Amino acid sequence: MLILRKRQRNSNASKAPSAHLRSIPISNGKPVSKADVRNISNAEVAAIYKANYWDKVRGDDLPSGLDYAVFDYSVHSGPSRAAHHLQSVLKVPQDGRIGAGTLAAATKAD
Repeated sequence: MLILRKRQRNSNASKAPSAHLRSIPISNGKPVSKADVRNISNAEVAAIYKANYWDKVRGDDLPSGLDYAVFDYSVHSGPSRAAHHLQSVLKVPQDGRIGAGTLAAATKAD
């Protein structure tokens, strides 16, 4: 639901939505036209966000509230940077990947 609201907000911008506004890498190495971005379905947007951001920061495993904060950070700064920052805050080794140690520290801090 969070993903679809974000897309809806950006789709109502005064100019046509762009891949940059949506912050999603839809090209997979292929050229992307403005029409491709305009015509992307909600299901495609959700799948891209889930695979490229939510899953990479283990959103399903993070405590409620922290999950959305880390997800949002990863969309805007990249999953590795989001993981590094979370690890820094939790004072655990910073490797840029959210693993068992990071999850345990996040759960304990909750």
